[in-house]
Amino acid sequence: YSYLVIRGLEITNYTSTALFFENSNNIIMEDLEIHDTLGTAIYISYSQDIIVRNIHAHHNYLGVKLGTHNDALGIVNRNVRVEHNYIHHNMDLNFMGDAIPVWHTDSAIIKDNVLHDNSDCASSGGANINGVFENNIIYRSGYFDVPIIAPGADGCGFKFSVGVKGGNNTFKGNVIFGPGGEGAGIQNNGDLGNTFIHNTIYSSNPDQGFLFVGDNDTNVSNNIACDNTPDANSPTSGRVDTNFWCDGSAVGTNVLTGDPKFVQTNVNTIISGIVTDLNSPDFGDVPGLHLQAGSPLIDNGTIIPGVHCPDSDDVDPYQTGCRHWSGSAPDIGAYEYGAQDNKFSFMFIGDDNDNTGNLAIRLAYTNYTDLKLIFS
Repeated sequence: YSYLVIRGLEITNYTSTALFFENSNNIIMEDLEIHDTLGTAIYISYSQDIIVRNIHAHHNYLGVKLGTHNDALGIVNRNVRVEHNYIHHNMDLNFMGDAIPVWHTDSAIIKDNVLHDNSDCASSGGANINGVFENNIIYRSGYFDVPIIAPGADGCGFKFSVGVKGGNNTFKGNVIFGPGGEGAGIQNNGDLGNTFIHNTIYSSNPDQGFLFVGDNDTNVSNNIACDNTPDANSPTSGRVDTNFWCDGSAVGTNVLTGDPKFVQTNVNTIISGIVTDLNSPDFGDVPGLHLQAGSPLIDNGTIIPGVHCPDSDDVDPYQTGCRHWSGSAPDIGAYEYGAQDNKFSFMFIGDDNDNTGNLAIRLAYTNYTDLKLIFS
């Protein structure tokens, strides 16, 4: 298939994969609800230039699957965006049950999704290169209302790579928390040159917050891990600098420790405050893990060239193509203090029923992300 748009459908009670695209390109899937099937909600393989957005996928075996676990394969997908989706309560007791498994994919963008109560990891896989995993909210992986241990499952947040190694992937701004299975919040199994910045891992599992295995040349900065066992262990190579490990793990340089002063510390209270309405401009916000005034995370991060804006928003709030920050330095973790109080959003809904070319437009702005125009 090529140049196809699938929009506004409900798919349910199907006995296999609901939507399967192979050898396809330029496909958009949006505004769908896929639930209670006996297979994967969406499966994409040997395809490129695919967009999956605004999907509510729940009570299937898997959520959105990219590629397949076969170490003999090379890259099978390119340029796949999975963004702004709500994927939860997917369970396959025979073969785990990830929300978004990603295999053998070049330049995947997994962004702005809420993923919870899936019976294995939020996202795991291998042999991926040049991917971006950004601003995802992940909680109770490997849980499904009660703890689930499927064959081979461990209930991690992110776990890469399994089998053939990949590399040059970036994980930034993700929030991973809540008791789940036995896996780490973020586990890097030998991928080369991955970057982990501004992630928050809080009470995510009875296991490590950050777990690095093998010689991985990893870059780790401006992250916080708290109430894990332990909060971090050390990669065998790479740059680990300016992170906040609440338990005092001696991992990297410029380590901070102590009480991060989150707004909430009770996991159930934090979960109750999460915005999961796909149509809300606050979709995916976790107010309980914002920072209180006086948090040691505030202004204690490091500026990363090519990631952060050169100047504070106090100097120039209109910079583009970079992560915004305020004060004397970026804050550590996923949330910049005060940014949640400086949000502007606007929605205009049009249609094309009269062939005038009107579009639905949503604008959202915060002082730590760019102004966005999302056309649909």
